[in-house]
Amino acid sequence: MRLFTAHKHFAFTLLFASGLGVIPAKADLFNIDFGNFSGSVPAPSSSYGAASGQTGTWHQILATGTTSSLKNTSGTTTSVSLNLNVGTGGSIDGGLITGSGTTNTDELIDSFFYATNTHNWSVTLNNLTNGTYDVYYYGPATTNSTVHTRAFTINGTAVSDMVYNVPGAGALDAGLVQGQDWNVLQNVVITNGTLTIASSTTSGFGGLSGLQIVQKAAAVPEPSSVLLVLGAGLAKRRLSR
Repeated sequence: MRLFTAHKHFAFTLLFASGLGVIPAKADLFNIDFGNFSGSVPAPSSSYGAASGQTGTWHQILATGTTSSLKNTSGTTTSVSLNLNVGTGGSIDGGLITGSGTTNTDELIDSFFYATNTHNWSVTLNNLTNGTYDVYYYGPATTNSTVHTRAFTINGTAVSDMVYNVPGAGALDAGLVQGQDWNVLQNVVITNGTLTIASSTTSGFGGLSGLQIVQKAAAVPEPSSVLLVLGAGLAKRRLSR
């Protein structure tokens, strides 16, 4: 009976620790779609997981500057904010809508933000839960061959430029092709709540059409923090006797 009681109190202590935020209990999952060209390119359906397979709400970014209270994939408003900077002359635009109707893929990559020649672009997310993430990124789909992602960095790690391959006349985007429409940087570690994605060159027009932020693991708390909270739980147990 004592062993059972000890286990019960230990379980309570772990829940108590999680509630204080010492042992993170939630994951940050975001689907982000940039732009709504002339009001004709809505966000993809919540059933669309794109390259990552992460379904759920797509938060559509409709303006440069800071967007507060991003919605996560469950549609819940969060404290995470996104700042989009495209410099002078840049904008949120759209490019390639072909054929009759659109697919979820079209809705994701046919609207995008861009920075003009000689200007950098950047996307900064703040107040993310610290931990390890996979960052999926999507390039702009446009018939203008001068618009691509450019080379850029994700929290300081360099990734390569992507250039969209225009499909045949009247064809819808058949699907996402890695290295052309999308790519992923895995195991991005966030320690200060901030994810920064920024162009590393100003040559040509450059930007992105979307992002998927997939948290793989929350940060592991310092042993001293866990011991402190466990000690608080044990003290609570003694006081309750």
